[in-house]
Amino acid sequence: MRIEFLSPNAGTLDAELLDSALGLVMERPPSIDSMKQWSTFEMLLVYDWAMREHLAAAGNIIVRRPRPFLVGNG
Repeated sequence: MRIEFLSPNAGTLDAELLDSALGLVMERPPSIDSMKQWSTFEMLLVYDWAMREHLAAAGNIIVRRPRPFLVGNG
């Protein structure tokens, strides 16, 4: 079985796009400066989590994933 991640349809996944995605599901996401230090895989992991949380909150049936340690507990 291959793990698949949700990724942006257009554009490049960077700290600014990730900040927008996290803003949908978190009141206070990590700073953009800290996100710029993350690897491409870490950004993809956090983006995937944020989009799944957003879709689940809207009532869509989707597999949710555990919150990545990078975004903290709240």
